[in-house]
Amino acid sequence: MTVTYQVLNVANGGGSENLLINPRGKINQANESDGVLSAGQYFCDGWKAGAAGAEVYRDADGFRLISGSILQLVPNNLDAGRPIKGNLDVISGTPVVRINGGTGSESSNAQTYITFEVVGNNSKFTRLILAESEDLPIYQQSSDELMPCKQFLWVYGGRLHRYIGVVAQCFWDEIVCDFHKVPAITYSAKSPDTATVVTWAKGFHINTNANTAAVWLDNITLDARP
Repeated sequence: MTVTYQVLNVANGGGSENLLINPRGKINQANESDGVLSAGQYFCDGWKAGAAGAEVYRDADGFRLISGSILQLVPNNLDAGRPIKGNLDVISGTPVVRINGGTGSESSNAQTYITFEVVGNNSKFTRLILAESEDLPIYQQSSDELMPCKQFLWVYGGRLHRYIGVVAQCFWDEIVCDFHKVPAITYSAKSPDTATVVTWAKGFHINTNANTAAVWLDNITLDARP
């Protein structure tokens, strides 16, 4: 039996790193709704409606875009002038990738984010990829699609608590992950009520002068999405 090996040249697109998170739309930590969306409204991790809004649905086999556009803002860590290309698997219709408002093949610039946008009324697509590449990048399935999403959004349902012991002052430093930027924090309740909660690049601090044995937060969301 003759075995033929295919050579994948990373510089030309073979095995290129996907700069997008949630490339199949499977992750939705905040349980956000799809459907008719206003401009800039997120409907799952990484993905939001474009400037004209969108009607989009997350089906089992991919994104179903009825109208408008969806986009992802990708932190730009590339040197200016590098070739960047987008690709996707077309299921139906004629979806088109636009990078930084141009075509699906552009050069990186000095902006903070790379805008990866998909347009195409009544189209369906999945397995999207944006990569630094000379040729069309080749999609490769990641074994963990959730962890990259947590650099932008971290959701904890329930009570997160620490037993401190009865002291005059306590400081609780919760390291969650390396966020893309310092996140905003929301929660449904805290104890003690006088505690202050401050976020930083890796999570959050809680500081209290209360004489208490335990400190807790309920239903926490850390949001560093652009």
